[in-house]
Amino acid sequence: LENRRLVQQGITVMNKRQRTGVEALLTQAGVAPDAPLTAETVGFVLGPRLNAVGRLEDANDAALLLITRDEAEARRLASQMEALNRRRRELCEKTTREAEQFLRQSGVTIGPNETDTKAIVLASPDWHLGVIGIVASRLVDSYHVPVFLMVHDTQANTLRCSARSIKGFPLVEALEPLRHFFTVFGGHAMAGGFT
Repeated sequence: LENRRLVQQGITVMNKRQRTGVEALLTQAGVAPDAPLTAETVGFVLGPRLNAVGRLEDANDAALLLITRDEAEARRLASQMEALNRRRRELCEKTTREAEQFLRQSGVTIGPNETDTKAIVLASPDWHLGVIGIVASRLVDSYHVPVFLMVHDTQANTLRCSARSIKGFPLVEALEPLRHFFTVFGGHAMAGGFT
């Protein structure tokens, strides 16, 4: 209830259309200057663009966009975020295609039957760490099993994993006995990661 009120108040303020950076980002996204802003606008237009910066580059640029009053700076940052969001989508699509291809080539059956594979565990040195969590969530939605996607850093000889789970398989609890294998480890029941 408290979160809902905060969102409602925030949207009321945003609809005054007085934030230079937010306006520049909305313009980049093709939102009309007189279009009413809603929770969907925040969740599906602004959020992904702001989030893409932290996934692919330095999240400080998103903060700078939100506080700038300089229109030229706002346009520059918004343009950069639009490009990064396109890049994030491309990386997600490419990684999803590659993961699906790995699964098809493996010949395993994934699912609830006794002989089916009960989890997806894949790694690649070519994947981007900033998108494997998104792709893992997509695969969980498609296959209904826990998913562990890893980026193999061949130079450091490490794997960095982003994992997503399903109801009934508390991820961090399941990984806790393996903690001694990880240099970094954390998360909660439905999502986690390790190195």
